[in-house]
Amino acid sequence: MSRVRARASTRVRTSAFDRAKTEYHKRYKLLAPYVPELIAMKAGLRSAIQMTLPMEQSFKQKLGMLREFCIKVGFFLDHYEINSENKILISGKNLKDIDWEDKNLEYQMGELCAYPECCIEKFVTHKEWTHPLINNVRDLLTKSESFSFVMNPFLRTSPFHLYKHFPCGLDCEKSILFTKELLEVIKQENPGLHGDIVRFNQAPALFLDICGIGIMFLGEIKDGRLTYSNLYYDYDPSSIFQLSSVNHTSDKKLFSDVIEAGASADELILDDKRLTFQAAGRKVKSIASPKRLSWRVVDFR
Repeated sequence: MSRVRARASTRVRTSAFDRAKTEYHKRYKLLAPYVPELIAMKAGLRSAIQMTLPMEQSFKQKLGMLREFCIKVGFFLDHYEINSENKILISGKNLKDIDWEDKNLEYQMGELCAYPECCIEKFVTHKEWTHPLINNVRDLLTKSESFSFVMNPFLRTSPFHLYKHFPCGLDCEKSILFTKELLEVIKQENPGLHGDIVRFNQAPALFLDICGIGIMFLGEIKDGRLTYSNLYYDYDPSSIFQLSSVNHTSDKKLFSDVIEAGASADELILDDKRLTFQAAGRKVKSIASPKRLSWRVVDFR
């Protein structure tokens, strides 16, 4: 049995992570999740960034806002459709030479954004992948041997995520080198953002194999015990559940049950078959793990 205990202190309804994320979204709006990537472009670590916007009535308005931003800071913007998605490309150089009809467009975009070659190769050779950041996170956790906090994959829609490409592994040396260089640049450019990135990523995570989401704990594991002040997660699976190819409808309630129990307990015990939540030594709730899901605790350091 793998036994991980978590003892909580003062509970608050809104986590420090949620408050910080809200502040960045107020300040940067659509660009909030891309602040680290924009800093990377400014520093020459990235040559372009990609965004995905849904097909909706407000698309033209959002595209207009992004164009105004690019004109203001001297970036170039274009957009294209691939796999029924609206892709926005922001670059530091003119985009006129791009062949948008190229059958190898995804590879071309990876090179333009300066993603690691090994990661581009893996991504473009897996044509069967659909929404890999939702459906293939289990593979990343299973196949990686080390878990540096700079490669934490669970905060990807927040301003505290250091990379936007799908890595060939969480132990990818080139990806780790990029994220560490970027973190050092952010430390000089924006010390507040640097502090938030470190504290929100350098933490244990509970992976339930539901929509690629990890439940983070603001604390640390020591002597088999996880002491924490908050649990938090990037987004609710309900917003992306239709994109999952591995989850059942019942997993929505399962996720909610885990969050509710975790918020009211001060101890977590995880074995191969179930999660058991306790408060002051008394069981709050025990939740069985479906055989089709792979649950685990990962400590990002």
